[in-house]
Amino acid sequence: MWMIWLSLSGLFVLLEMHLGTFYMLLLSIAGVCSMFSSLFTGSILIQTVLFCIIAFLEYVFLLPYIRKWRIFSNNEQEAVAITPQDLVNKTGFVVRDILPGSGGLVKIDSELWTAMAEESIPAGSKVIVESVHVTKVIVKPSIE
Repeated sequence: MWMIWLSLSGLFVLLEMHLGTFYMLLLSIAGVCSMFSSLFTGSILIQTVLFCIIAFLEYVFLLPYIRKWRIFSNNEQEAVAITPQDLVNKTGFVVRDILPGSGGLVKIDSELWTAMAEESIPAGSKVIVESVHVTKVIVKPSIE
């Protein structure tokens, strides 16, 4: 069973390399912990419950701290507050077309966010963040 957990963790690392959001990396860590637990118990139920508990604890306690730090090209770390209030009124660029009802992607301060808008906004357009709802930003086209 440990090979399955190791493979799953590797898959999460590959997804993290593609997405760059830290979400999959935390799942990979939980998978590695479950892999080690498989060495001590053969119960798939215990391993899966452990995976879920560790992932939950990482998302609740560790992710907020990880997201506050960004590594810049000169390898220095600088604290950056990532709160919904910080994103409001910031400008970004549409990466994937935003369609009413289905949304799209925008890049704000080098981060990709799922975006919703009341109107269609094509890729490449400049937008302004009106509000943030959990992991989605509500945007409008920039007048500039």
